[in-house]
Amino acid sequence: MSIERKLAAIMFTDIVNFTRIMGDDESTGISIIQNQQTLFNPIVGTHEGNIVKKMGDGMLVEFPSTVKAVECAIEMQNSIKDYNNTRINEVANLLRIDHLLSSKVSGLAGGDRQRVALGRAIVRRPKAFLMDEPLGTLDAEFREIMCLELRKLHNNIDATTVYVTHDQLEAMSMGDRIAVMNEGRILQHGKPKDIYTKPKNKFVGSFIGSPAMNFIPVNHAIQKNQNSVKIDNEEYAVPKSFQNTSSQNNVLGVRPEKMFLSDDKGIPGEVYGSEYLGTRKILTIQSQFGTYKVRVSNDVNLKIGANVKISFDSDSAIIFDGQTDEALHSEFIN
Repeated sequence: MSIERKLAAIMFTDIVNFTRIMGDDESTGISIIQNQQTLFNPIVGTHEGNIVKKMGDGMLVEFPSTVKAVECAIEMQNSIKDYNNTRINEVANLLRIDHLLSSKVSGLAGGDRQRVALGRAIVRRPKAFLMDEPLGTLDAEFREIMCLELRKLHNNIDATTVYVTHDQLEAMSMGDRIAVMNEGRILQHGKPKDIYTKPKNKFVGSFIGSPAMNFIPVNHAIQKNQNSVKIDNEEYAVPKSFQNTSSQNNVLGVRPEKMFLSDDKGIPGEVYGSEYLGTRKILTIQSQFGTYKVRVSNDVNLKIGANVKISFDSDSAIIFDGQTDEALHSEFIN
């Protein structure tokens, strides 16, 4: 195992092949990893060429042309000229900047400068990438293309990649593992599916997912081995709890796709909005406890203002302690 992969293991408990750090302190995560590397040069890469950091494009103004900006990034590796040209052309084709190689960097648009800066990182084929919002200034269409290309590139060169972003969809679709960070703390890390289906605290549940997790107040304590909660004087089954709550005011978390319209028992509400998304609809339901998002089939037709009842899948509901915001250990969360 290389030093870089050990570093990833230390930071995230497990080996991270392609990771996302998400939250308000993404750059903090990059800085923490960067500061562990004594050989690191914050300009681009290390003396030995093992780690490359891609953050902004500010330093590109130092280079007279795009090709020189990319070429300079691999000169320290003492590659022969023909090999340099081959590698530069490969990266230029990947990033679709081959028509810009002779252009002056100072005249490039923001998105083009971002792609050139990304090319400077990729061209050196390092053992590890530290990327902070590398696609931030790209338009939506090219951003989607580059997500696929970066994932493919990662698979081909087998380099550890730590990639930070505010875009949760980007993170969920690309990452092998995700670390969710808030106020300088990693709140949860793991596979995208686990982060989404089993958030370990309320912040992760609200931050990951579009629409976000629904939260229903539970105004009583939860005891160990309890497998039901009372909401608006109705009993609802939940996964058996393995611990007590420390608060009398707790929260039940349910994903929109795990909520449904009910003809029987359910929380009464009124249809406030309806979003048609092709294969499905997202209904916004206003209730006495707040506004909830419910994913339904696209053939469900309800008028705005219609009265409905909503219930939820009891097997995947999560109780969050009202005092700590942490998810209770249960048959579902362990």
